[in-house]
Amino acid sequence: MSQMLSAPLPWLSILVALPALGAVLLLAIPSLRQAGRAFALILSLCELVVAIVAAVAFDWSHSSTYQLSEAYSWIPQIGLSWALAVNALGLVMILLAVALVPLVVVAGWNEDENPSRTGAYLGWVLFLESFMVLIFAASDVLLFYLAFEGMLVPLFVMIGRYGVGETLFKMDDQLEPQPWLAEKIEQPSQLEWKITLRNDVTFQNGEKMTGAKVEASLKRLIEKSKRAADDLGIESIHSDGQTVTIKTKIEQPIMKNLLAEPYSVIVDVDGKAASDKSPVGTGPFLIKTYTPETGATLEAYENYWGGKAKVAQVQIKYFSDPRRTVSIKFLKKKVAVT
Repeated sequence: MSQMLSAPLPWLSILVALPALGAVLLLAIPSLRQAGRAFALILSLCELVVAIVAAVAFDWSHSSTYQLSEAYSWIPQIGLSWALAVNALGLVMILLAVALVPLVVVAGWNEDENPSRTGAYLGWVLFLESFMVLIFAASDVLLFYLAFEGMLVPLFVMIGRYGVGETLFKMDDQLEPQPWLAEKIEQPSQLEWKITLRNDVTFQNGEKMTGAKVEASLKRLIEKSKRAADDLGIESIHSDGQTVTIKTKIEQPIMKNLLAEPYSVIVDVDGKAASDKSPVGTGPFLIKTYTPETGATLEAYENYWGGKAKVAQVQIKYFSDPRRTVSIKFLKKKVAVT
């Protein structure tokens, strides 16, 4: 029978907490984001050192045994505990994950001329690193599931910034909405918003982004999404050339904020992509292939209005059913300890 072997120090908790703390600091302190590259590199290297120390403390002669274990009751009302442990495979995966982050930071050192924006982006990278470590180390089924779902948050933020679709407005580093696909917004009356669109944007199928296209996209949004329809409270939408006029049922003082929400991404509703589930957006990457069970392949859109993409291709891999992943992970763990 295999045993769960503990360690004198909570190495796995440290590996989860260190990048998470760095992410919070980067995202919460604007002045720190100015030095975000250096901060993220130093912190990710410290994370790598801690991972190496943990690997030294691991008994590799018992590679199938779950070691470095720690368990604390967290939220007993729902049966959630902070329980971590790794075997040799799990530790190797953690080492690979934490070794990759400083390489990512160095590789993109000169990619963005705005240091504050880069610092915020690297904060989400550190959050992603923390969740990856937690996924590989979690020995509590609910904790693993929460980590799996939580990892999607930084992924959505990162893909939303450098991905397939874009919104009319986006939040800046001070969380204030700024024009993105829109050029400006005016409020002719308390219930009306007039949006002037950029004139140089095309969808990934080559079609120009016009007022009519944006009108169709927003109408589809409020038809398909009850949450968006309730939030926006739109009564009517009309377009004329490169302008779109939105009339609301009641006063909507945060219209720009709502049009910066991820659900407000602008798509060509008549466009054709890799599958019926693949949107045709305006972003730097277009969907080349899409398989619901395994993921998607994104390729750089050559005519992207914001300039050339930093990489030629992006591979996105995921599990269509996280519950199946949970079952496999913990079935293996149960076999290893019984």
